[in-house]
Amino acid sequence: MNSRRRLSIVPAGEELREQHVRIGEIKVARRQGDVLTAIGLGSCIGVAIADQQQGIVAMAHVFLPYSSGRDPGIVPHGKYADLAIPRLLELMAGNGCNNRARLSAVVVGGARMFDIGNMGAQSLDVGARNLQAVLEQLERHGVRVVSSATGGTRGRTMRLYAGSCATTAQEVTESEELIWPQSLRVAA
Repeated sequence: MNSRRRLSIVPAGEELREQHVRIGEIKVARRQGDVLTAIGLGSCIGVAIADQQQGIVAMAHVFLPYSSGRDPGIVPHGKYADLAIPRLLELMAGNGCNNRARLSAVVVGGARMFDIGNMGAQSLDVGARNLQAVLEQLERHGVRVVSSATGGTRGRTMRLYAGSCATTAQEVTESEELIWPQSLRVAA
């Protein structure tokens, strides 16, 4: 994240309405000042979908890669990557964001939270498997990934701002940093 620029995202005097997106949840925000926040993205993935022309955004807090035949009517749609991405797109379409060419995705998380040495390292790296599943689903549905802050060994918090569609990632003990779009003004 060294090359990313720090900034002050919130205009002076703006009232923020923060909504937490917990594990397995999906939320949509439409109004300037609405902020979607996913805290504790370790091996989980925060997936943001944004329509910059309309300023409408949605976020999922993905816990595992595949629902493996579980009944989508019973499990939370945001819990599994294979259910979360289609549901995010349905919610965006339901809010008038039907043109997938205008949608952008930002992905945060997917850390390797447990050092298990060489014993079963690949199968237990849930963060890497979550990331792979999310990226596959986004590609399958024709949504381009414009930025990411993934991997490593530390958890992150992700914030997604309606209106500007600004997306930030903050590693534990680090400062919040803009990861998309880079066109926003930076603070000195």
